[in-house]
Amino acid sequence: MVSHAQLTMDLQARQPFYLEVNGHVINAHPCERLVFDVVSKDNKCLLKTKLLNGDLFEQNITVKQGFRLEYQLGKDKKDNWKWSIMGESPMVLDTAALNSIPSLGAIYAGVRKCDSPMNEDDFEDLKGNCQATHKSEERMQSITQGMSAFCVTVEQVKQLLNLFELEDEKLELLSNIRDKIYNWDERSQLESSFFTERSQVKAKAILQ
Repeated sequence: MVSHAQLTMDLQARQPFYLEVNGHVINAHPCERLVFDVVSKDNKCLLKTKLLNGDLFEQNITVKQGFRLEYQLGKDKKDNWKWSIMGESPMVLDTAALNSIPSLGAIYAGVRKCDSPMNEDDFEDLKGNCQATHKSEERMQSITQGMSAFCVTVEQVKQLLNLFELEDEKLELLSNIRDKIYNWDERSQLESSFFTERSQVKAKAILQ
């Protein structure tokens, strides 16, 4: 049975930062302190922090259900950025409001083709640009250019494939972006995006 950890996180720094937790963007604008409630399906969270000077680092932390966890940003003995636990205190669990608290999901631990997938805002912009283009060739080019510096999840690939009607066009797109798939171990799910056995066989070959 998968446990769900409901907790409050309080992260403080002496300089503005951006934060992602398990691939979810927490703040769109840089700030020096973040306090937020979450529900995690795992007892660990992957924090991805970006500072305004361009420094970027990832850190796995263990979370405790029912606690308020306070972290301070600093550097370790090797001069690497790190979130250090400064305090923890029990929180009052609000079971009635549990469903309204964002769920961060489990950390993907399989083979990855990149550090993190495109965030939802950027992905929606990419889809919107494609949907405004009527020619499939231009849609293909728009996706390729839009993903030049990004990668996508399997679920996002499914949505991109749905922008094309012909199976051969879908296969071409899949071939073009196969090396941009974040959660590579889950790629077999993409075969269901194709209707004919011929296309499914070809898709499986592309994803080898």
